[in-house]
Amino acid sequence: MSKTFLVTGASGFLGSHLADLLSSKNFKVRLFDKKKSKHKNRNQKMIIGSTSIYKDLDKAMKKVDIVFHFAASADLNSSNKTPFQTIENNILGTTNVLKACLKNKVKKIVFASSIYARSEQGGIYSTSKLSSEMIIEKICRKSNLKFVILR
Repeated sequence: MSKTFLVTGASGFLGSHLADLLSSKNFKVRLFDKKKSKHKNRNQKMIIGSTSIYKDLDKAMKKVDIVFHFAASADLNSSNKTPFQTIENNILGTTNVLKACLKNKVKKIVFASSIYARSEQGGIYSTSKLSSEMIIEKICRKSNLKFVILR
């Protein structure tokens, strides 16, 4: 039985390349992003939505085995200019992803953090990534959801 993967942030550089790799291995791949991916393959399903909207994620995660959570505000300058938007996108978005994972009995979440998570250089961006890491670790351990944090 083939596994089904959901990639949040699938229109971005890492998300689109990961989705293509998973598709090349004959996995079922769902792309999730605010905008349609320019790199979508015909055998991938595109879901337009936002991690800020729990209902979007809940609908996208039906019968998903593994979630690759790559959606985030990632530009350091922009993140520091709009700190509350960064918090909403990165921390609250991650919280919504976790809630939807638990409701839909997803087996594992893989989170794309950042080298800046433990750095003073990233400002609010680094704070949002480290906070997300800590939330993932605590929630996943409490609920026995497997997780991987990439840095």
